[in-house]
Amino acid sequence: MTTSKDELVNRAFEDMHNGLSQRAAAKKHGITQSTLSRRVRGPLTKRKSKVLTQRLFPSQERFICKRISDEDKAGRAPSRPQVVGFVTSILKRAGDHDKLGPQWIDLFINRNPEVGTKISSSLGSARARGSTKGSVTTSDLLGDQIGDNALDDSDAMINDDALPPSPAIKPPRTPPRVEDSEDEIIFNTPKTGRDVMEAIQDELPNMDPHLAMVFIKTAKALDIQNAKVAALERQIQYPEARLELQGAREP
Repeated sequence: MTTSKDELVNRAFEDMHNGLSQRAAAKKHGITQSTLSRRVRGPLTKRKSKVLTQRLFPSQERFICKRISDEDKAGRAPSRPQVVGFVTSILKRAGDHDKLGPQWIDLFINRNPEVGTKISSSLGSARARGSTKGSVTTSDLLGDQIGDNALDDSDAMINDDALPPSPAIKPPRTPPRVEDSEDEIIFNTPKTGRDVMEAIQDELPNMDPHLAMVFIKTAKALDIQNAKVAALERQIQYPEARLELQGAREP
């Protein structure tokens, strides 16, 4: 028995009320997103129809632009892959698992030219390379804030009843701290830069890039200090050796 379009639309409405995004609901039931939107809001103006085809609400794009500006002011201008990864994580929270198109980032910059110069063109800097994972990881908490802002935006193309509820911010899952007794605490002070790097080698791949840079600079500074101490000791020992040599030559 063939299912009519009205039945498919009604089923999509039910999924949207249960938390599925409009895009995901339309894809699930084999109908276009524009068809589903027309049933929700009725005829749309040309401007609103264009906004609807975008993957993000205008309020979400404004939030992302602010985030890019904040990162740029902090000296961590995000790269294009970082922005795409951040947006992809936000979309997945709303049930939209489709990949962004190859031209999405260019269209995003065209809509928001003020952030175009802030987005790194390559991953050449150490900060950009190191902060990719951290930027995407924090998108869960930022996604909650974006979801809350999007519900109140007047430009959103879906009514409030059809929007999925915004998930509450969950506290971070941290294992309980186990207090060690004084007898069990063993602390070895690193004496060389190599000691420092060996102590953090297991944590280094997942470490915050700025914290990792602190450890690296500390290791280098320790090696420089050791070199200065060795040079000073040699300067002290050289006169003593000369005196001993002169004493041995005297009859």
